[in-house]
Amino acid sequence: MRNTTSSTTKKRLTLFPALKERVRVNKRPGQFILSGPVRFTSRKAIRESLTGRIVNLELLPMTMSEIKQMDVPDILPKIMESKNLMQLSDKISYEIKNRQHLIEQVETYERRGGLPGICFIRDEKMRQNKIQEQLRTILDRDIRLIFPTTLSHHQIIQFVQHLAEIEGTPIQYSKIKRITKLSEETQKKLLYALEAVFLIRIMPLDGERHD
Repeated sequence: MRNTTSSTTKKRLTLFPALKERVRVNKRPGQFILSGPVRFTSRKAIRESLTGRIVNLELLPMTMSEIKQMDVPDILPKIMESKNLMQLSDKISYEIKNRQHLIEQVETYERRGGLPGICFIRDEKMRQNKIQEQLRTILDRDIRLIFPTTLSHHQIIQFVQHLAEIEGTPIQYSKIKRITKLSEETQKKLLYALEAVFLIRIMPLDGERHD
């Protein structure tokens, strides 16, 4: 029986040295576009950094404007042109409060997310199934490319669900350990992997740490 995963990994490992040699010989920019669900620099298996030969771009989820095919918001030009930011802030707050459809759009965005393709599926059941498939792919395949772990899918899901519950608050490893039974070291490795597959974004905090 052929080991597909091993074969695919070997092909990827031989790809980058070949790319490095190709761009060394032909320095014309923009010859190749490589895309994937994992941050390039997080893959330990990829030994070629291609420093000076590659530009890394992280694509964010689609915005409400893109999903609803609306005009791009003009808030940034308004801020740049405004001479009184306090008045501008009051005006924007007033406009938002009087735009019920904007609130509805935010609620729709929260339900559908910004994944291209999936967010445009109108059937709720089909869309949820697609989201679950995407999550399983990320948590069962992509994360293990960054952090080879024996943790089960259920354990990783439990950890991610807890992160969702404490979103916007400082991470307390000891508290998470009591809930998930995962060591602090495992938590840190999972957090790194989750950020590497763009499922979360960790924001640094100023001040003292209380764990």
